[in-house]
Formats: sequence, structure tokens, C-alpha cells
Amino acid sequence: MAAGKVQGFEGSVSAQSLVDVLQFQSASRFSGSVVFHHEGREASVHFVQGDVVHAEAGGVRGEAAIQAILGWPTGSFRAHANVATFARTIDKRLDHLLLDCLRRIDEARRDGVAASPPPPAAAPARHRPSAVQKALGVAGTTAAAVIKKGAPLHDPSPEAAALAVRCVQLGERLAAPLGRLLGLGELQIAAISSEASEQLLLFRTQEADLAVTVAPGAPLVETEAAIRRALSVQPAR
Repeated sequence: MAAGKVQGFEGSVSAQSLVDVLQFQSASRFSGSVVFHHEGREASVHFVQGDVVHAEAGGVRGEAAIQAILGWPTGSFRAHANVATFARTIDKRLDHLLLDCLRRIDEARRDGVAASPPPPAAAPARHRPSAVQKALGVAGTTAAAVIKKGAPLHDPSPEAAALAVRCVQLGERLAAPLGRLLGLGELQIAAISSEASEQLLLFRTQEADLAVTVAPGAPLVETEAAIRRALSVQPAR
């Protein structure tokens, strides 16, 4: 397990040590998210002062998501400190939660049932909002989602949910107060720039927001300008 410079802890885990990761974050009173990966699957577990409050994996949420993660034989993880969520799908203490999930995994294995669901199929590109498709067509962008009322539109993936949380944090905790402080009203574009970690661009409108992640070190000003140009292009008739 290695300490990251900004994001928190990261490393590789087996099914047994995955329990240790969750228990360590709980004992250290961690607040944030831990994102797990295994063979193309991604899952996230959210903590508030050491308590697990929400989890998502393979299209399922809550205890079912924790059970799915514990059913993975190996994987990798990264902890993101101070990443919040508005969802609350888990109310049990971690020790009770783990015992119940591990018991159901053992029962499922005895009955010959898969312990974790298969990864969900990616949404076809044609089902994505056009703003997302245009943003992803710009060099340097890594993910995008249209966020309305704090939730991603037409994208149930954990990645989009995590992006929605970052979008809300940037908009409500930084962009809006800064706009009022400077007398500019509601800022229409906000950004978090970094050369070492993933960057974030937020385009605000009255109806919805467009959140776009940009690769570390990519020129944020040029990328933001390219996205605005792409969004302004009207479809051919």
C-alpha cells in the first residue's frame, strides 16, 4: 500500500486484504471515497468520518455493492479524500456490514451462484447527450457527463456519479461563492488545474452543467476553448 501525493492511498488487494482496506479507512475516521477496480469493473465506497454511507458496483448500490466488491478475488484501489456524496444507502456499522456480506457470499458459493454481478455494458455512444459526445471528441478529455440537479443524465455508471459529486462540489463550494465575491454573478465556467492528477472543467447553464475531466498536464485553457468551440457547432441539416 503506497501513499499518494494528493489523492490518498492506493495499491493492489486480494479478496482477504480488501476487508483490511475497508477496516483501515474506518479506523482512521476517513472521509471520502475508495474506488476499486477488477478486470474492467469499477466500484466505489463512500465514507464519512469512518462510517460507510454509500457504495456502487456494477449497477447495484448499498449492501449489494459491498457484497459484489468482496466477491472479487483481486483488484486495485485508490482512496480520494474529502470526496462527498449525497446518497445514503448504508446505515450499518462496518463490522456488521462485512459479516452480513461475507455470510451471503459464502451461502451463494455453496449454492453455486456468482458472488458478484457481471460488469454493466457501456452505454452506446448514440445514447449519450450530444454535449458529452462533443466534449469527448476534444483531445485531452477523459470523461464527461451532463449533470442536472446533482445527478448525471443518461449515465448510471459509478464514474458519472463520482463526476457529479465533483461537479456539485466545484459549483457550490467554489464557483458560486467566488462569483458573488467578485460581483460577477453565477460563474459560467470553473476549473481545477493540476499537472499531477486529473483536472476538472465545469460549464454551467441554467438548465444543467457539463462536467469534463482532463488528463493530467493537458493544457486546460486550450482544452476549455476547444470544448467551447465543439459545443457551438450546430448539427448539419
